[in-house]
Amino acid sequence: MQTSDKPVPPPVFCADDRQGIFDYVVAHLLQQNERSTQPKNPNRCAKNPNRCAYRGVHGLQCAVGCLIPDERYVGEIENGDASTSPVHEAIFGKNASVPPETAMLLFLLQQVHDSCEVASWKRTLKLAATEFNLAWRF
Repeated sequence: MQTSDKPVPPPVFCADDRQGIFDYVVAHLLQQNERSTQPKNPNRCAKNPNRCAYRGVHGLQCAVGCLIPDERYVGEIENGDASTSPVHEAIFGKNASVPPETAMLLFLLQQVHDSCEVASWKRTLKLAATEFNLAWRF
């Protein structure tokens, strides 16, 4: 059997399946163990020349980007955060009702990826599990 370099698409999540979303994202981040960034751009501010990206260089994906099926990914979401409707639609489909707790979880997962040192991801995600009353399975 020949293997493909193409990544396995994410499972389809229901917007209220916070445990499933959390488990999938944690497994993704801990395996990837690297921040997903946009290509280097010397015109960006010196503080942040490598902005985080839902879909980044070398096929990397951020905490929220890994939840977006290829057929629903659009580059326009790259400048929006995980609490916006276009990002929710990319993950869950059009007209999906996203509970506030799920929106907050997505935003927090994005912040862990974008703002925390990679070495602290596991510890920070474990704290997030407690904060959101989710099981820690890692």
